[in-house]
Amino acid sequence: MTSDRPMRRSPRLQGYDYSQEGAYFITICSHRREHILGHVKNQTCNLFQAGLIAIEDWQKIPTHYPSVELDAFVVMPNHIHGIIFLVGEGFIPPAAKPPKSVLLSQIIGGYKAGVTRRINRSNLYANTVWQRSFHDHIIRSEEELNRIRHYVANNPALWEHDRFYG
Repeated sequence: MTSDRPMRRSPRLQGYDYSQEGAYFITICSHRREHILGHVKNQTCNLFQAGLIAIEDWQKIPTHYPSVELDAFVVMPNHIHGIIFLVGEGFIPPAAKPPKSVLLSQIIGGYKAGVTRRINRSNLYANTVWQRSFHDHIIRSEEELNRIRHYVANNPALWEHDRFYG
């Protein structure tokens, strides 16, 4: 069966191994960039129940994926920003090792599915919760990491100038 939809280009960096250790800046947008997670007032994002669920599930990611460490994170009205570190798993006996390392897309896919499931169960939102896929940026230096941390921390204060505003 052939789809009439055009082939979508992957937003991932071609040839890059997204299971390798490193720091990644993640942005996930709500479907149609609808303001379902909260609203900004006085340079602070006041979260709706869906936004609180987004935070709770983000904080649970390392429980599901022990090779993940979380850093800066913010929920905005129609998107989230977060920094994820994929780190070594330490010593794992060979017989207990998973056959393949977890990919960043698997982590984010699991996160989006969990948030969607909880929002749907709570009858908080009747439509699709997230846009397809997510944006990622591979963080390549300490200086860049600090610049992104600053951006994430100040995102609510700069909301009216944000490209996701509106």
